[in-house]
This record gives sequence, structure tokens and C-alpha cells, in this order.
Amino acid sequence: MNETAYLLRSLNNAKRLLSALERLRKGEIQERSLLETDDAD
Repeated sequence: MNETAYLLRSLNNAKRLLSALERLRKGEIQERSLLETDDAD
């Protein structure tokens, strides 16, 4: 919750976050898995 409050402090971040929530409500978001990297170089 603190992270969301932090992101909402900036107008641009707030617009992006609220836009993403609206797309989620409309079913326009496609879930994807994260890529895993091997950091053992």
C-alpha cells in the first residue's frame, strides 16, 4: 500500500496507474510471466 501511495504522488505516475487499473477492469490486460535471468556469471 505504501508503494501505491508513493506512486500516486506524481501526476504522471498517478495517470499511468489509474489508466492501467481501468484497462484491467475492462479485461484489456494480458498476464505475462517474468523472465528469469541467471546472475551467476
